Amino acid sequence: MHTIIPGMAMKDGPGGPEPVMPYGVMGGTSSRWALAFLTNMLEYGLDIQEAIDLPGCSAASKCRSSTASRSRSVTARAPRP
Repeated sequence: MHTIIPGMAMKDGPGGPEPVMPYGVMGGTSSRWALAFLTNMLEYGLDIQEAIDLPGCSAASKCRSSTASRSRSVTARAPRP
């Protein structure tokens, strides 16, 4: 069983915050995966699929990766800890 963490990316608009993109990531009780997903898109310029496919690790050294194939260029562009 998986828990989906929903989120809504917002941006400043003339009348206040405006929704940009709803999203959901698997992550149980941790919002770390949602933060990693958004950071990969907004800070590192990955597209949605690249941001999802990029493997990630938590502070507890639990790593996850998608079963989808990742291109080498995405992994090469990924930030290094």
